[in-house]
Amino acid sequence: MSPIDVATFHRSRLEWRELAEPQHAARLDWYRRMLTLRREVIAPLLPRIQRRGSFDHKGEAVFSVEWTVQGTGRLHLAANFSSAATFALPAAAGNVLWTEGTVEPDGLFEAYTVRWSLGPP
Repeated sequence: MSPIDVATFHRSRLEWRELAEPQHAARLDWYRRMLTLRREVIAPLLPRIQRRGSFDHKGEAVFSVEWTVQGTGRLHLAANFSSAATFALPAAAGNVLWTEGTVEPDGLFEAYTVRWSLGPP
């Protein structure tokens, strides 16, 4: 099916009555929290982010990215998108904004773990 097919449109529409089911309500809550983080924390930083950041990777699916934010410090993203491996990634840059998945106390990121943090320079 084509992305512009009418049938694709109908299959992709939200079924708002499904919000009575806990798994659907939880998923909507997750998206709302993510969008709030983007709107209230990440987006206001964008005009002050320097054009060039630093990037480190440990294979195709594991990486960390850091951007300098004028007057604020550093915005840091660390992610392990591998399916099974556990990797050590840099420590959070101050305040952890969001973690999805599991970061062990020793800094190891379990499979499918993402962390955003914001901290001093």
